Amino acid sequence: MAHGALESCLRAAWRKGRALAPLALATFLAACEPEPTGGVFPDLDSQVGGGSDGKADGAGGGGDGGAGSSTLSGTWAQITEWSTCVKVADEIETRAWRLLRVELKQEGGKLHEKRTLCELRLTPIFGLMTVVPQPLIDAHPLMTVESVLVGQGEGAPYLGGPEIQQFGIAFKDIYGDPMPAKADVDDPRLVDSENDGKPGATFHVGPSCSIHIAQRESATLHGSVQADGSFRGGGVHLTEQTVFSSTKAICGSQFSTRANDGANSFVMVRAEAFDADKNGEVSCAELRAVGESIAKPMAADDKRCLAKP
Repeated sequence: MAHGALESCLRAAWRKGRALAPLALATFLAACEPEPTGGVFPDLDSQVGGGSDGKADGAGGGGDGGAGSSTLSGTWAQITEWSTCVKVADEIETRAWRLLRVELKQEGGKLHEKRTLCELRLTPIFGLMTVVPQPLIDAHPLMTVESVLVGQGEGAPYLGGPEIQQFGIAFKDIYGDPMPAKADVDDPRLVDSENDGKPGATFHVGPSCSIHIAQRESATLHGSVQADGSFRGGGVHLTEQTVFSSTKAICGSQFSTRANDGANSFVMVRAEAFDADKNGEVSCAELRAVGESIAKPMAADDKRCLAKP
């Protein structure tokens, strides 16, 4: 399946299945599995994710500790980059760079992922940088994701399950609950993680402005195993945001936006080598120290918004 067709299929599957339970949604996403082509994927014999013992092998060479080792279970570092086009006079691009710690457990072709948000950086809009305070990131709930690895070896497709990132709100149904309206400042679902008395989460914009918001980001990744044992690919990403108030009107303005999925990317690598204190566990602090060596943040480029979906 061509890249553009895969993007369209994943987005359609996400919209169709989002109101369903996660497993049903994963079924819709699996329907977008890339079609095998000669010389890229081994004969799977209807088997998902590896040999008869249910373990993956083949990618990256013997014992490199990546996706080609005998099991994928362990700690991984994941970096995702989301692209969004903001409509002003013309469209401008803004990008979000995320660093996550992933505890992965493999059961055959099923990958059970527990993702911890470690760092989040946003590119400026109109010269104003939006900063998500680190304590707010540290308080973000663990994200449980059920993913699938189809086949084995270099080129084996990876289909990430649905992931929900939420700031300033705790949904009972993270997939189906509606977002609050601007006037819903007393919505019992709102979470004031900073204890500043303001509704939802507080983001800082530029040197002297703050906004108070509720935000839900829905995403799923798709990619493949690389020769070095890493996972790389793209993803589908949707953002919903309610701005309740701001300290200055200019930073509280809301603009029309659209997801720019063709410019999204992700990479996931084994993290054991980043255990700087050699205590057997890799922390978010250790990952933040090496994050840019895994994947440097890309600068925003408005030209990426010229290609319409």
